[in-house]
Amino acid sequence: MSAFALRLAVLPSVLLLLFVVGRNKNSRDPMKLLVWLAVLGAVSTIPAVVVELLGDGLLYYMGLESGTGVYELVNCFFIVAMIEELGKFVGMIILTWNNKNFDHSYDGVIYGVCSSLGFATLENILYVFQGGIGLGILRAVTAIPLHCSCGVVMGYFYSKARENANNGEGAAGNMMISYLSAMGIHGLYDFVLSVDDTSVILCILVLLLLVALMFLLISYAAKNDHIITVNPIWVNPYNFRYIPMRGYNQPNMYGQNMQYNQPDMYGQNMQYNQPDVYGQNMQYNGQQSGYVQQPQYGQQYNQQSGYVQQPQYGQQYNQQSGYSQQPQYGQQYNQQSGYRQQPQCGQQYNQQSGYSQQPQYGQQYNQQSGYGQQPQYGQQYIYRQQ
Repeated sequence: MSAFALRLAVLPSVLLLLFVVGRNKNSRDPMKLLVWLAVLGAVSTIPAVVVELLGDGLLYYMGLESGTGVYELVNCFFIVAMIEELGKFVGMIILTWNNKNFDHSYDGVIYGVCSSLGFATLENILYVFQGGIGLGILRAVTAIPLHCSCGVVMGYFYSKARENANNGEGAAGNMMISYLSAMGIHGLYDFVLSVDDTSVILCILVLLLLVALMFLLISYAAKNDHIITVNPIWVNPYNFRYIPMRGYNQPNMYGQNMQYNQPDMYGQNMQYNQPDVYGQNMQYNGQQSGYVQQPQYGQQYNQQSGYVQQPQYGQQYNQQSGYSQQPQYGQQYNQQSGYRQQPQCGQQYNQQSGYSQQPQYGQQYNQQSGYGQQPQYGQQYIYRQQ
């Protein structure tokens, strides 16, 4: 087989794989994992060929003639499609089910496509080696998109099964849908092509329907990609690893409780009092701000905000708000509200409310309320010393 024919057999699978992987925006899967998926998918062609040969002999022994509807139905659905899709499915489960990189829903689509295209590439090389370049061109627009469609559907429901398992729910339903849907698509395509009475137009319509389903499902899965595990490795495509923030049993953005002495990405435990970049130990404070401030000489410490305030010369310090106030000339200072009041000429100052009141002509001044009282006719005003 010439080098051109080999490139022709491999190129369609590479282009489809690049398209599927390129739609992944939220995570990055290691290249080594994708390569092993493709290799294991290609290796699954060996048992598939053996089982197909045994299946043909079994059907011949049962008296079914090749080309009839019953023979092609059994052969396409329950021999060829069943064993080929089973090999892809089992290989994908072995490599990815417990893999830590399987943390996004779109990862399942990538894994299914890698396994399917690995199988399709080796199968296509064998067909091109036997049938020539013309057959390779024909399979590039028929069989390769078929296997990619099966991989997309299989991977989509496979990721749903993994998400259910991570949430403590049953995964068997989506696992069965993942395998049976891929087997059904593959069997339908082979059956339409194998029956003698099938028209070419029907074959083209089935193929176009499968390709349209493939692209729609890729677009939908990429658009709705989300985290399906509790401890994701990839948070966005530019983070090499998810590194938890330092905190004391505080929930992060995914609802996890972050323990204080967890190992970081390098396997080191984050100690309680670690030195910062300036060589000073960062102590933890149970206050609201979380940092310990050392007030210097003459400074006042604000318990609410955790910041140290430096009152300037002549200022009064407000204990409640934590701010220093500068009373102007002739003003009175209210310790409770922290506001300065300027009593005008003839006004009395109320120490409790902080407001100045102007008693009118003939009124008596009440020291407790700060308001001027007007004794009515016949009343006498009793002054009580406060």
